Amino acid sequence: MENSKFIWSNATEWWFLRHFSFWFFWTLYFGTLHAFQPFIGASQNPMDYIGYAIPEAALLIAAQALIVYPLLYFVLPRFVFQNKYGKAVFWTIVIFAFASWLNFILVTKVNARLLDAILPESVIRIKRPQPSTKFMAIAGIVKGGLSCVGLAVSLKLIKYWHLKEKRNVALVKEKTAAQIRLLTAQIHPHFLFNTLNNLYSKTQHESPEGSKMILELSDILRYLLGDGQKHAVPLQKELNLVRNYIALEKIRYGNDLDVHLKLPKDTGDLQIAPLLLLPFLENCFKHGASKFLQSPWINFSL
Repeated sequence: MENSKFIWSNATEWWFLRHFSFWFFWTLYFGTLHAFQPFIGASQNPMDYIGYAIPEAALLIAAQALIVYPLLYFVLPRFVFQNKYGKAVFWTIVIFAFASWLNFILVTKVNARLLDAILPESVIRIKRPQPSTKFMAIAGIVKGGLSCVGLAVSLKLIKYWHLKEKRNVALVKEKTAAQIRLLTAQIHPHFLFNTLNNLYSKTQHESPEGSKMILELSDILRYLLGDGQKHAVPLQKELNLVRNYIALEKIRYGNDLDVHLKLPKDTGDLQIAPLLLLPFLENCFKHGASKFLQSPWINFSL
């Protein structure tokens, strides 16, 4: 689990540890390669030059980071992952040109003096010959930069595609679960409406009033489970819900309830958010009519 966090986690501590490890091992690798390059000295054993090559590589790699991080956190997310490849190529060239120029300044004017200042005399007596031309210096810098950038970008792309694939798998699982929930939701109302239809048939002759209540309740439930999930419904359907709800309440209250209902007869093509009017009606009965000890009344005008 810890190894998995080290590779994939975006938490700050893991991010720092991962990047520190990358640059540490890249410095060792790059420094070892530099130890095999020509020095002004007598020894033929590359390990005799490692004390100078590792610090020298560290300075070069610090400059390579000026290429790596803009590519990882600017070019890739802004352009490559957005399929804007033309801009990605343009900014990559700009970043390489700037970093190569800066690296050239460091290699020719800064690094040697800095190494002379920080390394002991036994190490700095080994000198590396300077490039014969500016072109050779820049070519060497670009070569090292390309190796570092290639490795860093490859690791970034592996992580990106792994996390993307992981998200896709999660989405597929979520979609499957949603389909199962939808199927379950379709089965339950089907059973409910079948039961209500059976009750309606049974009470139609034995209790006409109860049969009427079941029919109105069925219409309300059908609207809640069907049209209630939509963003908008015809206003006429919402008004039918209002009528059915009031009809049920009137049966419950009996002749004691006085209801004045004024609704538009022609709604045309008007739409409304579903279930928008129902809370008003519920509050009318809950906080209005139910509080009356005598002669409860409701006046509902739309």
